[in-house]
Amino acid sequence: MMDVGLNGYADPCHAEPQGLDSPRSASPEFQVLEEHIDSQEIDEASVFAYAAWLGINMDRDADLVWIARAALVAPLQFPWKPCEVAGEGEVFYFNFETGESIWEHPGDEYHRQLLADESAKKYG
Repeated sequence: MMDVGLNGYADPCHAEPQGLDSPRSASPEFQVLEEHIDSQEIDEASVFAYAAWLGINMDRDADLVWIARAALVAPLQFPWKPCEVAGEGEVFYFNFETGESIWEHPGDEYHRQLLADESAKKYG
């Protein structure tokens, strides 16, 4: 039987992330991580890599790199928590109110939309 946690949802530390395509075994172990963000530790290479992932063209849109920098230091919104797959170092995000788990950071969609909005302002 699966451990039941907050609000009746399965304990994310002892259950496979729901709705995710994962080749792992049926009963992996997970650890809920404490979020630690230190803007001093965010290097420019990480900012530029995330900017490229968001779709920022550095030749044309270097003025929009602030969006990538803001995304990297933005805290997770409650009730999301980062969780790590034990022994693999893979991080997923678990929502302790809905029971939803996702691989992508919950704030990524917000920052993609922010980039789209700022690009629309810039280019019309």
